[in-house]
Amino acid sequence: MSSTISTTSTTAASTTAVAEPQVLVERIKTLLARQEFLAAQQAAVRAAEEFPDEPWLQKAKRVLHPTRVASTPATGPERTRELEWLRRNGSAYRGKWVALLGDDLIAAGGDFDTVWREVQARPLKGKPLVHRID
Repeated sequence: MSSTISTTSTTAASTTAVAEPQVLVERIKTLLARQEFLAAQQAAVRAAEEFPDEPWLQKAKRVLHPTRVASTPATGPERTRELEWLRRNGSAYRGKWVALLGDDLIAAGGDFDTVWREVQARPLKGKPLVHRID
């Protein structure tokens, strides 16, 4: 596969335009400097395929690859009741740290360490939500 990038080098044995890896690297860098990200991504993919043993081009292909977003189910405890408590009562605790477990306020205070000590001192049947209300 030969590159379609305009800067080329030719050899006596071949009249097909094939860019050297360093020329492709510079072309990709130029595209990035111009903030032509799609063109840089496309050039990186072509260059990496043409020169699979060139580490910089392989890295450019990986780095410039479009991100993939995948949603995953929440793995923590259900917090609907705590969030509802914050919505209803949060304004009364502005500037404070609160620890909540379900509908119950476990502790509240001006600094995290104080609230956390209170949480640890109580036998709880779950992990509380500790949150600063701004």
